[in-house]
Amino acid sequence: MLLHFETFGVSDNALYINGNNDDFHVFSKDSAEYLKSIRYGLEVGRPMTRRLIVDDNGITASYGGKYTIGGTPIVRIDTSGQVTGSYKGTVVGETDELKALSEWDIFKTETGYAAVVKMAPVIDLYDEDMNLLNSVDISDIPVIERKVKDIEKSREASAPGTLTVYYQFGDSYYSDGKLYILCFTVNDDPADNMKNLCNTVVVLDVDGDTVRYTGQLVLPDKYYWCICVTSDGRLIASNAMQSQLEVFDLR
Repeated sequence: MLLHFETFGVSDNALYINGNNDDFHVFSKDSAEYLKSIRYGLEVGRPMTRRLIVDDNGITASYGGKYTIGGTPIVRIDTSGQVTGSYKGTVVGETDELKALSEWDIFKTETGYAAVVKMAPVIDLYDEDMNLLNSVDISDIPVIERKVKDIEKSREASAPGTLTVYYQFGDSYYSDGKLYILCFTVNDDPADNMKNLCNTVVVLDVDGDTVRYTGQLVLPDKYYWCICVTSDGRLIASNAMQSQLEVFDLR
């Protein structure tokens, strides 16, 4: 079986891989044996989150389709493929569809869910039933404080159909009450990629409906692709320039 996938999730005994736009392929976590495929009934789009949350309630993911004023929906799908819930995200503007947000990364927390909004410095916090508790604006964090105002300025200055953003979210990861967000800095001249950086990790405490900024980590090289944090307090980052994994002790 040849698969093209960007998204996967793990339950207690199975690995779920997003397949060809509208299905999941399920494998045994221990033996990698193919178990089944789940086709879900979304008419447009595909899951956009880099991670699927798989638990007793089924699969939780945000999916891409036509951006609407209501934001990118977060969808719950049961193990038979039925869509059992759709929950809209936050929005920046009231009427401009271009400003609708995309929540690519969604994480299970101790008290519910946290979603990293990709087009604004916002963290959406949900309870266990996916009711939106709070949208926390974290634009006061130094590395992303310019984002909201610069996105408008750069849209006006860019050629039609292009958009230059100075600070945006890259990969993110949740572990033991903390949310780690890798930030990407785009140079004023997007053609000069050698001056771009993706090496600052913003650290947030997540507790119920609140988020608190706790600090930043600056990684030693200039460009990293994705991050994860282990249960024993180590941050693993893939170095995009060196094609290697690097391990950092957070204790």
